[in-house]
Amino acid sequence: MSNPQVFFDAIGDEAKYTENLGKMMESCGGFIDFGRVDIISSSQFDFAHLD
Repeated sequence: MSNPQVFFDAIGDEAKYTENLGKMMESCGGFIDFGRVDIISSSQFDFAHLD
C-alpha cells in the first residue's frame, strides 16, 4: 500500500491513476458527505493479544 498507483491499477500511468481516483471519489461521494466528515477511520487495531 505504499504505491497508490498499484491499488488503482495504474502503475506508471499518472493520467489513468488520476482518472481512477476521481471515479472512486465520485462513487464514494454518493454515500459519504465529505463536507461533514472530520475523521475517516482507516485502521484496525487487534487487542486480542492483550488478554
